[in-house]
Amino acid sequence: MSGQKIYSTLIGGALLISLVFASGCSLINPYVRPDMDSPRFSSDNGEETQVTANEALEYADSAIEKYHEALGEQAKLTNVLGLALIPLGAATLGLGISEAGGNTITALGLTGATALGMGTWLGNKPQQQVYLTGIAAIECAKTAMRPLLFSDNELKKFRNDLYLDEDEIESLRVKIDNVKSNIAKVERLISEASDGAEWKDAKAEIETAERVLEEAERTSGSGQKLDYELSRAGTTLVSAVNDIMVLVDRQTLANQSDLQSVGPIINGLLQSSAQFTTIPPTKAAPTAETPAQRKYTASLQSEPWASLTAGRKLELAVADLKESERELIDASGKVAYVVNQISEAKPTAGKLEDCGAKVEEAVASIQLQPPGEVKVKKGDALVHRIAVTGGKPLYQANFVGEKPSKGIALSNVIEDGIFFVVIKVDGGDLAPDPGTYPVLITDATQTRGKTINVVVEE
Repeated sequence: MSGQKIYSTLIGGALLISLVFASGCSLINPYVRPDMDSPRFSSDNGEETQVTANEALEYADSAIEKYHEALGEQAKLTNVLGLALIPLGAATLGLGISEAGGNTITALGLTGATALGMGTWLGNKPQQQVYLTGIAAIECAKTAMRPLLFSDNELKKFRNDLYLDEDEIESLRVKIDNVKSNIAKVERLISEASDGAEWKDAKAEIETAERVLEEAERTSGSGQKLDYELSRAGTTLVSAVNDIMVLVDRQTLANQSDLQSVGPIINGLLQSSAQFTTIPPTKAAPTAETPAQRKYTASLQSEPWASLTAGRKLELAVADLKESERELIDASGKVAYVVNQISEAKPTAGKLEDCGAKVEEAVASIQLQPPGEVKVKKGDALVHRIAVTGGKPLYQANFVGEKPSKGIALSNVIEDGIFFVVIKVDGGDLAPDPGTYPVLITDATQTRGKTINVVVEE
């Protein structure tokens, strides 16, 4: 190899190394990853630890920052290449004008050509577009999950309100039973209740309290479901960011960007908050008390319990019931307020639709697990639980068409934020007649549903 060629190769190699180091490592390894490790859901000593909202957002922002850095490295390559080649070209032209040696001019020309070729090879406009896709997709993921990304303090306050609501529900149940017990005593000793006015008032208040309880239980169910989604929101966002980065890697390999391809990921995130419906204000309320009635109740409370007639004891029990109703309505209202904030949160449609999301179709169809029909032999007892997801909770289960005359009961239960329909089939003499009994499970809107058959075989 001649001295001029060696000289040209050395200069070209030195220039290339300068370009690479000046521009950054994404030129060599185009696959971008955040500096921090992916936060993970963990379960230690039987206790589950979810990724917090702050951890998830930090991870998402770290990924966005790395994509910005990769874009910057591509831009620096173009700028550094220009800063190197323009003076080099001017020097070559100057040497030509001054009639310098041909070998020197050739060496400089080859160096410039080599650097230009290598810079063109390393520079990649489609890859830059792929990085922009990664940034936009992660921003869409953050937007889709934003309604559920509570701070630690917000989550703590919501859970305190939810637990209080559940405590008040249990308290009201106890007090309803207490009033029913007192009604039974008055019915046995109706003569002691003067004209029976206390008995009639108590009956009416029981009906009111049971309506309050029913509405509160629905609110609590929505609250428990929301608590479940809030607890896993950080983990869900981290998983989505990881899925997006894998998708961007594939587009990097194909050298072709496609922001619409992240649509299924964003739609999945939207479902987390879109499933909630607005809880209407309570329609049931305890009968208002006048100052005179409150004074009368206070006077009864000051008397020895044993000295009170059955009618007066009933009046006290009803007053206590009314107070419990008010406390439950207040506690449920706090939970309903947060649920309604989530249900009414509307992510920016334009931005998300750019990412392939279908905001108006974010609510998934109802899914049942296990999905098949329920079979039982006549005379056998069975308790079958079906997990319900999709749609908008809460769900209802009702018989369609022919209803069993006995032996099959439907109920609902929420455990750890998961909604179950429970089908209980009695055995023995209480067993239902053989036949197929369709059960329709619908969501809160009554527009989405699935049917499952309960088959009692001979």
